Amino acid sequence: MRNFRIGDTVRLVSGSPAMTVNGPLHRLGHDRATLHCRKVDCVWFVDGAMHTGTFDADALTIDEKGSKK
Repeated sequence: MRNFRIGDTVRLVSGSPAMTVNGPLHRLGHDRATLHCRKVDCVWFVDGAMHTGTFDADALTIDEKGSKK
């Protein structure tokens, strides 16, 4: 299972626009900064319109160009 931080920039493994991790849908456990979750809420923008979606954590990968370190 992958671990994400709120604010991380992610993409679908199969390809997608850059998305921002907004939070966990189902939290299995957490520490102060990292989400250990199966489902991840994301937000992204296309042509100025905001979109949201919930994805399985294993379907997402960190976009190194946009994520906070």
